[in-house]
Amino acid sequence: MKKPYLRKQFLFNPYSAKPYRLSRSKVELFMDCPFCFYMDRRLGLRRPGKINYHLNNAVDFLLKKEFDAYRKSGRPHPLMIQEGLRATPYSHDKMEFWREPLRGGLQYLDHTRSFLLTGAPDDLWLNSEMKIHVVDYKATRALTKESLRSGMHKSYERQVEFYTYLLEKMGFPVSLEAFFVVASVKINSQAFDGKLEFDLHLIRHNVNLAWVDKVLTQIRNCLMSDESPLPSANCEYCNYRKAYKQINTSPRQGVLL
Repeated sequence: MKKPYLRKQFLFNPYSAKPYRLSRSKVELFMDCPFCFYMDRRLGLRRPGKINYHLNNAVDFLLKKEFDAYRKSGRPHPLMIQEGLRATPYSHDKMEFWREPLRGGLQYLDHTRSFLLTGAPDDLWLNSEMKIHVVDYKATRALTKESLRSGMHKSYERQVEFYTYLLEKMGFPVSLEAFFVVASVKINSQAFDGKLEFDLHLIRHNVNLAWVDKVLTQIRNCLMSDESPLPSANCEYCNYRKAYKQINTSPRQGVLL
């Protein structure tokens, strides 16, 4: 059964003194469209859900199992050796909790804006300087070094940057270099034979944390306002609502609504 689009739980209350739980995904929602964010967090109208990519989830699960084996042994993964990276998967007793997006995650209490900030990274690696790299797994052929440099994946960049911000605020020594472990399926095989094979490669990203505090303040101001932001001209959901309203208020021309 699908979740209802309207809900009454987890809404922001401007009169509450309790810190409001704000996840990395909701920060990204605000970056994508402040209007949709306000509808979701203040008024309880969530966006329609997107398709769940079970194959991507399976790749994510298997990569975690693989890197966890090297974490347990304290050895570097072959991909790290291949890339000349002096690091090992970071071992910490809260690792599983930090990777749990719904009930766990990295957590930092932002007293200034009264937010409990959360985010669940795929992995953390510890380098030879005892600093932590944030790592995210991606199962896609679209993410390449060239596409990342061109600015095509801003949401991916903000994802690892927000996790790095949380770790730093939690008091951990962080590296300002994050990584994407990209699994791209091999499509030049002669036959399917009931299995998929993947190439693994590593993409480095220089982390920028300068935007985070500014955006968190904007989010606080947005949530405290009794007026919603204007719909975004670049938001497909806002544009759909606008088009529907235009059709619904125009004379019927054989369209059943």
